[in-house]
Amino acid sequence: MINSMDRDKDRAATLIPGEALCLRCLYQGTLPRKTPVVGTTPAVIGCVGAIEVIKYNIVGIRDLLTSRLLIYDGFSPKFRKIC
Repeated sequence: MINSMDRDKDRAATLIPGEALCLRCLYQGTLPRKTPVVGTTPAVIGCVGAIEVIKYNIVGIRDLLTSRLLIYDGFSPKFRKIC
């Protein structure tokens, strides 16, 4: 499970070695730069990450964010999924 934050936009994806795309694949070779984050957006995406870990490790549910990127816009507030 990876999370990245960029001002008001947070991203979450579940990366399982050998089963899903890598972090560089999701960002098409360019990793995000370090920037300050706004308000509670890290908490929102942190909860998404926690749910993914619980689904995979504890419950055994395989419907994860593998090879997909979930983007949360804290200013809208809206979620968008990139497949």
